[in-house]
Amino acid sequence: MSPITLDEVRMAVTNVKPNKALGLDRIPNLVLQRLLPTIEAYLVNLFNSIIVILCKPGKPNYSNLKVYCLIVLLSTIGKALELVLARHLSYLVEQYNLLPKQHVGGRCGHSCELAIHLLLEETHNLIKQILAKYLDVIVLGYIDDIFIMIYRASTVANYYTLTKVHQVAECWERTHASKFAPAKYQLTHF
Repeated sequence: MSPITLDEVRMAVTNVKPNKALGLDRIPNLVLQRLLPTIEAYLVNLFNSIIVILCKPGKPNYSNLKVYCLIVLLSTIGKALELVLARHLSYLVEQYNLLPKQHVGGRCGHSCELAIHLLLEETHNLIKQILAKYLDVIVLGYIDDIFIMIYRASTVANYYTLTKVHQVAECWERTHASKFAPAKYQLTHF
């Protein structure tokens, strides 16, 4: 990850609401914003010097990103650091195409409306192709939730296609530090 810049720190500190609730350090955001010209260089050095990610104890599998946490002792300043890191990670995810095109959750410029639009677009395409011999599988995702729509001539064909799609999803989750929740799965058959 590239070093955190002065502009990023300025943007993170000034974008926080000035009258938000105090953190453990009891430093109001307004104070941090007013002192920014005096302390900004120190914040850049602080943010670039100490980022420690700790494992949550007692977890069975440390390949899952949810078992790690950033411990922030300076909560107001930590909020600014969190914003800077989130922007860095979002940039890297987009720069290196680490998410599939259909993944809309938690991404800048993507919304629920876009997910609905993608779903409607694919549904309309399927309706147009209903007489075709082979129909594509539609897979839309949001964070750990996934929607798969399949149209086949029989229940058995649907079962085999769903099995194949799920195997592909399991391969994807292993290579992207993700985990699907089969207990949340639901099947709707028309």
